Parts: sequence; structure tokens; C-alpha cells
Amino acid sequence: MKQVKFNVEGMSCGACSARIEKSVGKMEGIQKAQVNLASNTASVYFDETQVRMLDIEQRVEKLGFHVAAEKAEFYIDGMTCAACSTRIEKRLGKTEGIKNIAVSLTLEKAALEYYPDLVDQNTINKIVHDLGYQIRQEIKVEDKDQQGSDMMTTHMWVAILLSFPLFWAMADHFAFLDFLWVPELFMNPWFQLALATPVQFAIGARFYQNAYRAVRSGGTNMDLLVALGTSAAYFYSVYLAYASLNSYANHVRLADIEIIIMMVVFVSFLFLYLKSEKKDLRKDLPIIGIVTFIYLLTYYGSLIRINEHDAEMPDLYFETSAVLITLILVGKTLESRAKKRSNSAMKKLLSTQVKDATVIRGEEYVTVQVSDLQKGEIVLVKAGEKIPIDGYIVEGSSFINEAVINGESIPSEKQSGDRVYSGTMNQNATFKMKVDPPAEGNIIDQIIRIVEEAQLSKAPVQRFADKISGYFIPIVIISALAASITWLTVISPGDITQAIHILIAVLVISCPCALGLATPVSIMAGTGRAAELGVLFKGGEHLELARKVDTIVFDKTGTLTKGEPTLVKYERSKENREEDWLEVVLSAELHMHHPIAEAVVNGLQEKGISPIPVSQVVNLPGYGLQALVEKKQVFIGNYALMTKNNIVMNEEIQSSSIQEQQKGFTVFYVSIDGMLAGYLCIADTIREDAVDTIKQLKAAGHRIIMLTGDSEEAARSIAEQVGADSYRSNVLPQQKYEEIEKLKAEGAVVAMVGDGVNDAPALAAADTGIAIGSGSDFAIESSDITLLSNSLNKITTALDISKQTMRNIKQNLFWALIYNVVGIPFAAMGLLAPEIAGAAMAFSSVSVVMNALRLQFYKP
Repeated sequence: MKQVKFNVEGMSCGACSARIEKSVGKMEGIQKAQVNLASNTASVYFDETQVRMLDIEQRVEKLGFHVAAEKAEFYIDGMTCAACSTRIEKRLGKTEGIKNIAVSLTLEKAALEYYPDLVDQNTINKIVHDLGYQIRQEIKVEDKDQQGSDMMTTHMWVAILLSFPLFWAMADHFAFLDFLWVPELFMNPWFQLALATPVQFAIGARFYQNAYRAVRSGGTNMDLLVALGTSAAYFYSVYLAYASLNSYANHVRLADIEIIIMMVVFVSFLFLYLKSEKKDLRKDLPIIGIVTFIYLLTYYGSLIRINEHDAEMPDLYFETSAVLITLILVGKTLESRAKKRSNSAMKKLLSTQVKDATVIRGEEYVTVQVSDLQKGEIVLVKAGEKIPIDGYIVEGSSFINEAVINGESIPSEKQSGDRVYSGTMNQNATFKMKVDPPAEGNIIDQIIRIVEEAQLSKAPVQRFADKISGYFIPIVIISALAASITWLTVISPGDITQAIHILIAVLVISCPCALGLATPVSIMAGTGRAAELGVLFKGGEHLELARKVDTIVFDKTGTLTKGEPTLVKYERSKENREEDWLEVVLSAELHMHHPIAEAVVNGLQEKGISPIPVSQVVNLPGYGLQALVEKKQVFIGNYALMTKNNIVMNEEIQSSSIQEQQKGFTVFYVSIDGMLAGYLCIADTIREDAVDTIKQLKAAGHRIIMLTGDSEEAARSIAEQVGADSYRSNVLPQQKYEEIEKLKAEGAVVAMVGDGVNDAPALAAADTGIAIGSGSDFAIESSDITLLSNSLNKITTALDISKQTMRNIKQNLFWALIYNVVGIPFAAMGLLAPEIAGAAMAFSSVSVVMNALRLQFYKP
């Protein structure tokens, strides 16, 4: 009997917890189910032979709730191709207690959701280790990248150094290169063996190790193809060299022995150097010097002719194995550098994190680590410094460059009371701020987390490509063997050399590396560039789906409009003899604490109106206010207030005010000493970029719908102004959700754009939920895409980046498949030399990554 405890999200009352208990308790194999509403947890005792945790999850989620598991992330060493990451995902995905697993080859990282009661970290570590890989503790991204890059670059240059003479010797195999002079020593089988051996077994050790781990765990990978292909060429050449030993022995002179001895010393030093894990350039200089000196000696020895009547040298293929490994390393090195560039957005975000801050404690200014700051402490931020933590200004003002979080290049002016964010740049003045980070962490930390999760997640198209890669390698090995045997027995009977060439060429050209990289590098580059522009995709699936959106539903208040009441107009009555009637209105409204009153005060003060003394102000709920201003009796409020106090409304004012209401304005009337003085028009003004954004979206073929809880008049007015195709007014939050579901049932692919708590259900229901960055935490948490600024034009940016990224992925997949579809038949027909096949394979991976890098230069 097993017990598992997990969190349940979405419960709101005792009826919810009771429903879960009852439903889960009825399942076969469940002994007991307990649900605690206060802690939002469930504890279930079950017989694992009769029911799985997956069944319990599905039952709870079918009831409309969400089962939340623990999350963990870790780096994995040893992955070389998509087959590796796919195999790890498959194995961990079958483990009881693991809810979700995603393994990224490009990030060399895994993220999983699991239940600690059913599976622990030690079990996960063992599973990964048994598959032939290693889980390691997280280290700095730049350190990890640098270490791997340095090692690979070193191996690449050493491989080039050793392979060059062998590459030169290749000219002897081609009649059209007869005009090239090839030094005699370069054709010496023992010289070639001495050069090829460290390339094959020291530099190429990674291929054997990774291939062994894959085979031991019952899988295959790209390294197996490379190991098989190069080993065939190497060991066949060793056999030919040994077979020629008797015919060559009578022609060996002292010069040959000296050269061979030098090469043995050279290989020994090289092995020691390549196998050492920690390298210091200053300590390595003596070894590098000795290796260079020996190499020069062997090159000089190549000028010595052994004998004018040497025995004929056999055709060897050491250059095939060595040059092949070298080309693959060159490709891997270029690929690694390109992948690091594709993740430059993440590095930019990481570089914005501030380590230290100047905190004011009493009369002292103390420098402390940001992690030690406490909520409520006062921090001094000087001009030119990055803001260390989220909070708000308490003294001073400045212009803040917030491009790192919203992509906007124009600095924002911030004053006392305004919120500021970590990682943004204080440009021109010193100020003091109070530490007030949200529960989820600083804004930069949240952005980094979301981008990492998006890059780690897999789009549906990537899962398809990974599935192909998983089955591809075994098929390739069988095909290569079949092609080789066909040549040996049918096409060119007895020609083992040609058969081996065919085997090597097919194995190498078929490597699915490009196929495995096609999707993740594009997602990495696309999500990274989007983050730089102020758009956060919360997963690869959302990046893929956004391009399919054909219907966009907008909330009105706070999304298409600013969400702030504004005084847009005022009209004076003809009967009004009071020249200072606006001063009277301002003076009365100054004593009210209400958004409408603030809108009136701000609007009149901007017009230069000044207040006058007020004796009394009384709030009249549901009507407005009553005030005594310089002994004048004042009423400000709705039409009902005027009627209640017998204020006469002339036809002209009444007609005019009705027209304003039809435009969507809220009208407040003003009476002074029993006479109508005029009226004020209050409205939630449209965002500056709303009209242009809607035009762009409609031009791109999207249907625009507006939903709002406001009145019919206000809804119609805003919808007409922004150019929406249709609208619905007086809509409650639940009705917004129902409207989204209705549109989806009609076959529309729906995006919902909102900013408030009441938008959260609709955002969650939509195919793609888009939250405005200035909105509520509930809206942002429920969304699939978050816009980090208030600019609505970021919506077009988000949808366009989705299209561009998916187009880029399709291009990558096309080229990756073309290399294999065209290359394998050519290789099988003997039209591709192994070296050319290796170069093509290396170029395919590099070209895919370089194509993905184009997304970094995307401009909206």
C-alpha cells in the first residue's frame, strides 16, 4: 500500500474537497482519500498493483481541479544528440511518481514534476546514471559553457594538427590530384598510424564512451554511428598495414626507426595532454613546445627518402577515420559557439542581476549582498547604477531605462511612490527606494524563470522530430550494413575496400544531429529575442500555437483603455452666471477620495484651475456629493441627484448630455444655488496605440472581438473607436469564459487579451492567453504570453515572432531531412566519399544552428 500527498489547485469551498474525496475514494485500489481545503492538499492511500498515480491525477483533473507536483531541474552530462534526450525522457516518463519530464539537448538540462512520496532524487539519479549519463550540480551557465568550449576547441585544433598530413596524403587516392606533391613520409603506414591513433582513441574517446553508454542501456545515438564508421576505416587500415609488414621490412632504415620513435614519444605526450582534465596554459606550454618540436622533426624526416626501390605502399584509410573525426569536431565546435549565441538573451538577462546594494541603516551606508536585503529596508541608488531589487521610490526622482524588461528604449520618469524594478538602469539622479519584492521574486528573476521554462519545454513539432530521431539510428545501421553487404556480394564482389567505404559513408551521412537541433535552437533563439522585446512565452507549445490564432478577444477596461477615469469634457449651461463654477467643482471634489473625483481634480488642475475655500462636503452614495463653497449650495452628481433636488434641466443641456452618454461618456451634472451650472464628462480613454494595433491585427487577417462589463453605450463607443468587428457589453467574468468556449466550439483559434483578475478564467480558457504586464498577478499567472510593457503593439510582435520562429523551424527540419533523404542514397550508391559525407553531416548541423540565429536579428 502506497501513500502519496500532493497539492490540489482550484478548490474554493468544502463542496470541492468533498467532491474530490468522494470521487477518488470510489476508484478501484483506493483505500482512503483525504482532502484538506485549508492547506489545499490531498492524501491518498492506494494499491499500486490496481491503480496508478496517473489515474488519480486524471480523476482529479477531470473534476475541474489541477494536481500540482514538486518541480526539479538539473543538468545532464553526456548527451550528444536528440536520441539521448529522447531516451532519458522515455525512461523517466515511465517511472511511477514522475508526472512530467522535459529534457533539452541544447540546454543540457532536464525539468520534471514528481511526487517525492513515490520517487526520490536518488532514484532519479540512478535511472539517469544507468542510461549512461550523469546528473551534476548546477554551476554558472557561463562557466559551464566556457569549460566545454575550451575543451572542445583544444581537441579540435589538436585534431587538425594531426589530421593535416593525413588530409594531404588523401591526394594520392585521387587521379585528378596527381599534380600535388605528397611527401614520402606522409604515405608511410606507420607514420599514418601514429597520427591517426591519438585522433581515434584520445580525441575520439568521447564517441566510444557515449556509444558504449547508449548501447549498454539498450539505445543508440549519433556517437554510435561515428564510432562504427571511423573504427571500420581505422582497423581495416591497421590490418592492411600489418599485412604489408613483410614486404616493407627489408627496406627499413635508421631514419624510419628514428621517426617511429619520435612519433611514439609524440603520441605519449599527446595522450597525457588530452586526458588531463584540468589545464593551465602556462603549465601546458612545455608540453605544447615538445609536441611542436617533435612534429617539426617528423615533418623534416618526411624529406628523407627511405630507399629508391621501396616496396609499393598499400592504400590505407587512416585519413578517413582521422579527417572524419576532425570534421565532426569542427562542426561541433562551430555548433557549440552558435548555440551559445542563440542563448545570448538569457545571458543578457543574467548580466542584469545585481549582486550588491547600498542600504541605509541608521546613519550608516552599508554595502550588502542583494540576497541579504530585507523587505522595508531603504536602499540608495546612484545615477548610473542598476536597481538592485524591486521596490518603490521614497525620496527623489529619476529617469529609468526599463528596456531590459519591456523592450522600450525610451526611459520612464519615476517619482516618489512609483514602483521600480531590479535590473533596470537609473540614468540621471540619485534616489532612495524601499525594498518591496513580490512573493514570486524580483521581476528579472521571474523573467529568467519563464524564459528558461519556455526554452526547456518542447513544442509538439519538436516531440515529433525527437520521435523520428529515436527510431532513425537503428534503421540507419541496418541500412548501412545492407548497402555494404550488397556492394560486397552483388555490385562489386569481393571488393572489401569499397564495401567499407559504403558502410562508413552511409553511417556518417545519416547522423540525425541536425534533425534533433532543428526545433530547440529555433525555440531558444525565438523566445530569447521575444524576451528582449518585452514578450514572454511560457512554453514552446504556446510559441507554436500563437501563429494559428485567427480570433483575438480583448477585454476593454485596462486593456484597450487606460483603465483610469479621465475628465474629457465639460459644458457650461447658458443659465450659469457663475464665472468661477469650475473652481467650485474643483474645491468640492478635492475633499473626495474616489477615482472619479481624482479624475476631475487632475483634469481641472491641468487646465490651471485653482481651488477656493470650502465649508462642508457630504458624500451622497449612489448620487454624488453635496458641498458648501463660499456659502454657495453645490450639488455634483447624476441625473437622479438633480431631480431629487428639483434642479431644472433645460432641453439643450439634456439633449447634449444624452449625446455624450451615447459616446460612452459618464456625465455628472453640477448645480450651484439651485441653478444648473453645467456638466462634466468622464471617460476611460483609449490607449494611444490601441487603434493602430487593431488595424495591424485586422490587416493580418484576425477577427477582433471586445468583451466588457460596461454599459452598452460605453462598449459601443469604444468598439467603434478602435475598430473592433463585434463586441458584447454587461459581460460578467464567467460569461467571458463562456464566450471563449463558444468561439472555440465554432472552430476558432482564440487568443484572449486581458489585464484584470476578472480576465483570468477567460485567459486560461483561450487557446492563447495574453496578459498585459501592468495587469494583476492572477491574469499574468493564467496567461500563456505576458507582455512586459503596456504597449498593445507587443501583441503583433508576439504573434509575428511565433510565425517567424515556426517558419524557421520548418526550414531547419526541411534541410535536416534533405541532407538525409538525398545523402543516404548517394552514399549507398558509392557517390560520396566518407570524408565528404562527414563534412556534409557536420555542415548540416552548423547550417541549422546558423539559420536559427537569424531570429536574433528579428525586428518588429
